[in-house]
Amino acid sequence: MLRVGGVVPPPARPIELRDRHSTGIGHASRLVLDPAERSNPHLPATVAPPREGFPLLVTPAPGAPQEGGRLEAWACAAREVIEAELRTHGAILFRGLPIHTAEDCSAFRAALGYPVMSGSSGVNERPEYAENVFGASEGTPHTHTLHLHNEQAYLAPDDSPSYPRKIFFFSLRPADDGGQTPLLLNRDFERALGELPSRFAASGGVRYNHHLSDLRAVERQEAAGADVLAGVDLSDVETKRLSGGDTRNNPSTSLSLGDGSGEGEEGDEENLLQMHGMSETDIHSLLASLRAQPPSATRDAAIDEAVRRAWAERRANTWQARLGASSRAEAEAACRAQGMGVEWSEDGSLSMFTKTSAFVEVGEGQSPVWFSQ
Repeated sequence: MLRVGGVVPPPARPIELRDRHSTGIGHASRLVLDPAERSNPHLPATVAPPREGFPLLVTPAPGAPQEGGRLEAWACAAREVIEAELRTHGAILFRGLPIHTAEDCSAFRAALGYPVMSGSSGVNERPEYAENVFGASEGTPHTHTLHLHNEQAYLAPDDSPSYPRKIFFFSLRPADDGGQTPLLLNRDFERALGELPSRFAASGGVRYNHHLSDLRAVERQEAAGADVLAGVDLSDVETKRLSGGDTRNNPSTSLSLGDGSGEGEEGDEENLLQMHGMSETDIHSLLASLRAQPPSATRDAAIDEAVRRAWAERRANTWQARLGASSRAEAEAACRAQGMGVEWSEDGSLSMFTKTSAFVEVGEGQSPVWFSQ
């Protein structure tokens, strides 16, 4: 049913890497604007093209139904390939399967029969498009590149929950520009790190921290009329383009401001502000840009909406919202269930932490491999 092997064509043009903004995992490092930090000399100028066997290309065999057939049958054939080839090649690219919607992806994944992890770990919230099908880093601007990382490496390798052993990506709609998912074999990465892995091993591992505010403190600030941008480092916020900006790859950040005359506008109410799916950093950026615009009724209404959304995002990033807890005891129980320790601050905020080895065992007779977030 499936043909294994073949040549994965290189992209139409090299994928720039070194000179793109390098985006960290977490709000504090989302946007780095300092030109001196924009280009990372340690990164290659472009992403290497596919090489033989990485990723392994798998397509429908000649004579197989190109459209149709039960997804369960395709999944059964795909699992056989995964079990036989994934450990050898590190990544498999399935092309040409009859998977066109998030629901198709969900049905295919379920038919593979692998156990699933929760879409939420209290660290990053993702929209769920179908059962166990989640958006991938949608708050990252298309001009930025996410740091290479092992998914949920902060979860211990031998505890419950643990990090995912397999990750499936599905392209629902290809990006107009960018959108690629660079892959790197951990062994290759470890060799490039030189002595760093041994230094981590000698220090006893890696500690991961995640800070969550107290909902009650956020609500008190909002009720007191505090400035939602107070304490936000605006030097770490990218200024969004307003009308006329290029929003092809992130239409949710588009903004249209009218001059009050109605000319060239199809109703200010419909064009005020489209912020669905924007990250907290995006909203802060947009709000700062709005405040710099000349006063107008449209601009003021857009500011009010941005402030409302910003406070909503602030409330969503509290330990009560992320952990589904109403008390410290419930929060601590939720953290323990995720294998994380807890530290409380005087202001009621919570720091979740976990300490793991910088390496994981990958198989009998093989040395441990570097594994970090």
